[in-house]
Amino acid sequence: TPVAGAQRAKMASGGAGGTEPASATAAPPAPPAGAVVVASNAAAYEAAAAAAAAAGKMLATFFWAAFHAPSAPGGQMDKVFAQLALMHKDALFVKVEAEQVPEVAERYEVTVVPTFVFTKGGTVVGSLQGANAPELSKRLAAAKAAAAKITAAAPAPAGGAAGVGGAEEPMEDKLRRLTRSSHVMLFMKGTPEAPRCKFSRKMVELLTAEGVQFGSFDILGDPAVRAAIKEWANWPTFPMLWVGGELKGGVDVVTELKEDEGSLASLLPPADKAVPLDDRLRALVGRSKVMLFMKGEPDAPRCGFSRRMVALLRDHKVGFDSFDILSDNAVREGLKTLFNW
Repeated sequence: TPVAGAQRAKMASGGAGGTEPASATAAPPAPPAGAVVVASNAAAYEAAAAAAAAAGKMLATFFWAAFHAPSAPGGQMDKVFAQLALMHKDALFVKVEAEQVPEVAERYEVTVVPTFVFTKGGTVVGSLQGANAPELSKRLAAAKAAAAKITAAAPAPAGGAAGVGGAEEPMEDKLRRLTRSSHVMLFMKGTPEAPRCKFSRKMVELLTAEGVQFGSFDILGDPAVRAAIKEWANWPTFPMLWVGGELKGGVDVVTELKEDEGSLASLLPPADKAVPLDDRLRALVGRSKVMLFMKGEPDAPRCGFSRRMVALLRDHKVGFDSFDILSDNAVREGLKTLFNW
């Protein structure tokens, strides 16, 4: 994700497919004592949180980013966190790459790395920002003492924010916004890079093979959206493809469309059909004197880093335009390559 160098320095110093299988009702197994769980997506984090809650343990979450060397794998804080996990086997330790799992980072209002958050049954009992090993050890001990006084409760739901103020967005408004966040929007299990069911993988292959640019939403990371969109759209299975804010259907429908028309060109917005990607990128970059490529929109950022950048620009009264990179994966990946960032 493009993040301005100065901002990075400041953060670092801060201190119809198949039918869905029935959901399992049994509590998830707890990871081995002393191990650090790597949660690469929201679903993995929820599983770790559920395991901690089921075992009555405190959950210690380490938010890191690759651009901050002490937090990256093998860095100082990474090693300290692993050592603490071995010393405190009565707690569960989990690592989350903040920029790659924004829905979890945003839940705890993570705006700097490293950030450590300690929870018990979904309740925050302590936290620390910055790379300070001695202080981390002290905060962990204090959090464990606070956690011992809390009766284990169910972990906070993926769609909500633990300890974060503000009114929650009505679900229908959220669904309408999500389905219109990209001209072609795919609700799937997993991500385009790592589909988590064969039907989602097939849909991604169909769209990618035809050069269709699309946004995506991992329904495994938000159970509330997963349940609500099925009822709202009156469509029972995933993946679910939306085009121009209208439901197109599942993988069978898209496969049939390709067979009937010979391609999926009808899914593309007319303005984008013949424009080379590099030309689109340079046009987007030049759209405003100050152009911010972010996750979400200025009034609805979808990660803590993007929220912080918007706040910095607005606090200093800097006028800017923005582009939501979550709505167009081709732009997201193309920018990284074009500008080597």
